[in-house]
Amino acid sequence: MQFQTAIEHVNHAIGIVDPGTQLVEGYKSFLNLPAPPPTLPTNNLRDWCLDRVQNLCGAKSFGAALKNLTFKSLLAFGYMGFASDPGHSVPPINPYARVSAQVAKLEPDFFPVLAKKIQSESKSSPAFAARLKNAQTSVTHLVTDAQGDARKT
Repeated sequence: MQFQTAIEHVNHAIGIVDPGTQLVEGYKSFLNLPAPPPTLPTNNLRDWCLDRVQNLCGAKSFGAALKNLTFKSLLAFGYMGFASDPGHSVPPINPYARVSAQVAKLEPDFFPVLAKKIQSESKSSPAFAARLKNAQTSVTHLVTDAQGDARKT
């Protein structure tokens, strides 16, 4: 399916995608990564994610990004999708693998547009805002736990 704009793509994704698996579990796996291999493939997932994070909020690391409200809102939104389908299994994520063709096609402004849409929905729907706030709390706990687990290893 072709999209003319990032907002069309965002609206489509909101309707069909469960981003929580990729965002929350992916973030947790990045915190527990072993040292990268000596040579990373160009266009690897980790670098692609860091580039999108820097584009979104200016952070140069995943840890720094978590201090950014926009980034936390996107993680929370993803978690909301994940939490709505507890039977969904989490796929393994190799952050050093090449970015898949599907991910590579994602517009660079997809996440900023999605963040604006989430912010707009939060302002217009108190129920959505409350669910998002609860999800932000859950994501903060998940990441805090993952960081604690990473320090133990």
